[in-house]
Amino acid sequence: MDWNYVMEQVLKFRDDRDWGQFHNPKDLAMGLTLEACELQEKFLRMSQEKSREVAKNNEEVNDEIADIIYMVMLFAHECNIDVEKAVLNKLERNNLKYKVEQCKGKCHKYTKY
Repeated sequence: MDWNYVMEQVLKFRDDRDWGQFHNPKDLAMGLTLEACELQEKFLRMSQEKSREVAKNNEEVNDEIADIIYMVMLFAHECNIDVEKAVLNKLERNNLKYKVEQCKGKCHKYTKY
């Protein structure tokens, strides 16, 4: 995926509508939360098995993921965050925090190891 191209398209969509004036960190963070909640709603009261079935090739789920990524991209742009660098740095810290030999196959908080 060419993230630069996607970002150009996201910004063009926003700028064509003059919505940049509404895109501040607070409102984008709130929008991101709302979009994530809309994704959660698609799986409400569903078993894990059913959720896996519903998630596959589901246009509504795809749309919610797109909305979430759209908001993340706008937030990162607004805050001058290099997403690639941020993700790689976080993975590096998580590798130190969550040692494979301590965490593999476990779901409880890392402070419980």
